[in-house]
Amino acid sequence: MDNLLPVPAHPILYTTTACSACEAALDLLAALPLAPPLTLVAQEVAFDDELLRRYGHRVPVLAFGSHELAWPFDAGDVMRMFAGT
Repeated sequence: MDNLLPVPAHPILYTTTACSACEAALDLLAALPLAPPLTLVAQEVAFDDELLRRYGHRVPVLAFGSHELAWPFDAGDVMRMFAGT
C-alpha cells in the first residue's frame, strides 16, 4: 500500500446525464489507487446556468482546487493533478 497517493479533499466532477464520457470518467476515477478511497462530488451542470455556460460543452471536467482537467484525461493526468504537479 506504500504506492497509494493521499486523496485530496472533495474533487468535483462536473457532469451531465446521458453522457458516455462522463460515465467513463467516473469509472476511471473509481479505479484509481487512492488512500482512502476517492470521495468525489459529482455536480450536474444542466440545472445551473453558470455551470452550464462554463462546463456544458466540456463535460466531464474534473476540478480540484485551482486545477481542472477536461475530458479526455487518463489516470496519469488525474494522479499528477492530485499530487500537485
